[in-house]
Amino acid sequence: MTPHKLRVRIGNAEFVSIGREEIVKDQFDVFMGCLTTVSAWNPKGTVAAPVKPNGTKPAEGPPVNEEGDTREEPPSDSPPTELLRVFEHDGNGCVSLKALPQTDDKNADALLLLLYGFRELSKKDPVLGGDLLGAAKKSGLLIDRVDRPLDGCPGMFTKAGQRRGAKYGLTNPGAARAQRILSELFA
Repeated sequence: MTPHKLRVRIGNAEFVSIGREEIVKDQFDVFMGCLTTVSAWNPKGTVAAPVKPNGTKPAEGPPVNEEGDTREEPPSDSPPTELLRVFEHDGNGCVSLKALPQTDDKNADALLLLLYGFRELSKKDPVLGGDLLGAAKKSGLLIDRVDRPLDGCPGMFTKAGQRRGAKYGLTNPGAARAQRILSELFA
């Protein structure tokens, strides 16, 4: 007897099974049941609205947990609008400044802002030196290295590694300074 083979791809979900026909059919039914509760088209795999056995969706209202208590919605992943006024975020993790700060040490302050933007928008902390340099050049800074301007900001950043493998991050005082610069941009 030849084993039964079935391979199906729906969106981001894939089903592959080899075996007796009854077992493959049962496994495929379970797979299709999972697709009704988890959206295969959403790469994050968020849960779709549950369906009652009679095929109807439950009534709309505040979310309820198993104990019957209402719970708050999780915070949105969208960045605050004031950050989007200052930063350009391409969705691939690259951040750049739309306008450079007009401070005494604009190169160092712009780099601190970029580190802050990477942390808040791309959730990258620390950032590779090459990525930070690319973001600085895209923002309009005329620098060839990021370590030299940042040397004027002791205690504001962290550096790990050396040469091409160097990674830069913000310390708490550096984040506070970046927030101050941001607030001055809006004043």
